[in-house]
Amino acid sequence: MVIRICVKRFGRLPQTIITDNGKEFHSVYFKQLLAYYKCNHKYRPSGEPRYGSPVERVFGTTNTLWLHELQGNTQILKNTRQITKSVNPIHQAVWTIGELYQSLETWAYSIYDNRLNSSLGLSPFQAYETGIQLGGSRESRRLEYDQTFLILTLPSPHSGDTRSVQPGRGVKVNNIYYWCHAFRNPEVEKTAVLVKIDPFNVSVAYSYVKGLWHECTSNHYPYLQGRTEKELQIISSDLRQRKKHQGQATVLSDAELMEHLQGVYQVEEKLLKQRLQALENKTVLNLIEGKELSQNRLQTTHFYERENNSEVLVNQADNEETLESYGEF
Repeated sequence: MVIRICVKRFGRLPQTIITDNGKEFHSVYFKQLLAYYKCNHKYRPSGEPRYGSPVERVFGTTNTLWLHELQGNTQILKNTRQITKSVNPIHQAVWTIGELYQSLETWAYSIYDNRLNSSLGLSPFQAYETGIQLGGSRESRRLEYDQTFLILTLPSPHSGDTRSVQPGRGVKVNNIYYWCHAFRNPEVEKTAVLVKIDPFNVSVAYSYVKGLWHECTSNHYPYLQGRTEKELQIISSDLRQRKKHQGQATVLSDAELMEHLQGVYQVEEKLLKQRLQALENKTVLNLIEGKELSQNRLQTTHFYERENNSEVLVNQADNEETLESYGEF
C-alpha cells in the first residue's frame, strides 16, 4: 500500500528504500518490484534500534498530534484506575477503518506536511520542493499508476512465484484453477509462468506469458468474486480438518472448496468476521485509488489551529443511529 500511495501522490519512487529485516522484505516479489523500477534496497542493521529513530519519530508525532486526539483512543488505559464505563475506549469506538484512513490522510497532507519542522527550518512539503529544484525533476524516474504497476505490486503465491500451465485447465493457485486465452498456445502448455494474486479478490489471478501480463479468471468466478485469500485459507483449513476426521484424503479440489463455500460454513462466525475485516480493508484500497467513501459516515473531523500554531482535532459524532450494510455474505 505504501508504494502505491507513493506513486499515486508523487508519481515516482525513492531512489533508495530502507526496510527492517522482516520476512516480507526478503520475498522475491518485493525484490523484483524494486529491481524493475531501479530502486536500491537496503536493510536496517538488526539489533540496532537507533537506526529506526527517524521513522519512530514520525510514528510518535502522529500519535501525539493526531491519534491521541481522536475519540476512542486508548491513552487512558495507561492508568486503569481512571477508567469508568462512561470513558472506557471500548464504548467510545466510533471510527471505521475507511474514515480513520481518510482522517489520517487529511492530517498528514494538509496539516503536518505544511507545518514548520524545527530540524529542517521549513515544512516537509517545502523541503520536498527544494529537493526537486536542487536535484532536478528527473522525468525519467516518473512512474505511471497503470495496470502494469498495480499488477507488479501484487504478491506472489505463498508456495512460489511460478506455476506450471496444465493443458485445458490453466494454472493452479490455492487449489483453484485459473485460465486465460494465452494458455491456448501449445508453446505455453506445461511451461512455468510467473503468477500474481490479488489478496482481496481471489476470483482472478495474473500470469506473465510471452512478455505480457494476462488476467486469468477462475471457472468459479461468480462464487469467488470479492472473496479474499484469507477467507479461502479459512475454508480450506476447515475442509481439511473435516476430511481428516472422516478418514478421507486431505487433498482438496476446487469443486470441493466451492461446495464447502456455499454450504453451512459460510454462516459461521469465523468466516463472517474475516469477511467484515476484508470489506473494511477494501475501503482503504478504494480510497487509495481515489474513489469516494460511502455516504454513511459516523462522524466528521474538523482541523483548525490555535493561536500558538498547535493543531487540534475535534470529533463530532452523529447522535442518530446509523445502520451500515456490509454487503452479501
